[in-house]
Amino acid sequence: MKQAKVFIVEDNLIFRMGLKELLSQDERFLCIGEADNGLNALSSLSRLEPDIVLLDLEMPRFDGVQFLRELWTLRRGLRVLILSQDSPKHRIQELLDLGIDGHIMKVEDSSEILRGLHALAEGQKYFSAKMGERYYDLLREYRLTAAAAPSTEHVVAKLSPREKQIALLIAEGKTNKDMARILECSEHTIKCHKANLMRKMGVQNSAEVVAWTSRVRLL
Repeated sequence: MKQAKVFIVEDNLIFRMGLKELLSQDERFLCIGEADNGLNALSSLSRLEPDIVLLDLEMPRFDGVQFLRELWTLRRGLRVLILSQDSPKHRIQELLDLGIDGHIMKVEDSSEILRGLHALAEGQKYFSAKMGERYYDLLREYRLTAAAAPSTEHVVAKLSPREKQIALLIAEGKTNKDMARILECSEHTIKCHKANLMRKMGVQNSAEVVAWTSRVRLL
């Protein structure tokens, strides 16, 4: 099995060393570099080619969100797994719009980080149960009023079997082309189903679909 190359961006030296040790214990991964802030990371990533970036959200001078905005100008599509102490409300929407591939809290067990890395290495997305719940709760707060917000049971009941299939495939990181091949239909049909399921869920992009499915345990 090909090793997945990982680059670590973390300002806390002790935590960064712990992440390197964690990676060294799993032959699936190879740490090819590290940086203690976003600016240094961008300089390194202009010449390195990792498969995954393990990114601390809260860093001085140049935080995770700023780093991602700059990173996408260099390497759009690079897999990014966010690590954070908490999930600030004002950052959730920014992270979703930037299209992150996963988010895990630092206080969670190290095995959770490895699960996330394995998922990203397989082309899937990964939000820990804690983060999936927080994303969904915050999305409801941003986008829905309490009176208008439908119950999750009601929404699940409204999803067709095909829409549930597509939601699960989106959570696995599949593209429209991938889903059309798997489900033996056209990409246009996939786009129509996606539009319908996102309307029913009250979400606006694929990352929000992943957070929603994690929240209601559709996964």
